[in-house]
Amino acid sequence: MAKSKRGKHTSVRGIFQRSVEWLEGLEGVRKVILGSHKPCHHSLAAGVLVFTQNIKAGIKIRGYTDVGVMDIFLILESPGCREPIKQTIGRKFPAT
Repeated sequence: MAKSKRGKHTSVRGIFQRSVEWLEGLEGVRKVILGSHKPCHHSLAAGVLVFTQNIKAGIKIRGYTDVGVMDIFLILESPGCREPIKQTIGRKFPAT
């Protein structure tokens, strides 16, 4: 029996995984926490990230996969990082 792959975010696949890796590389992001996944139909492309709300330690965004929607929480280095990160996400994934 082969060993299971362990490490960061092995539960995500494909285009959405690239979006999560992009988030991890943003300056000011301390940690990316994947929340619950809800299977549903949506009109957005897989991998799109949309800002949802500010939370005490950072921001909450919604990520669209090929089969549903996943909540993602970004824990930030400092509160001053919040607006630049929201603007960066908005530029890369413009609202449709």
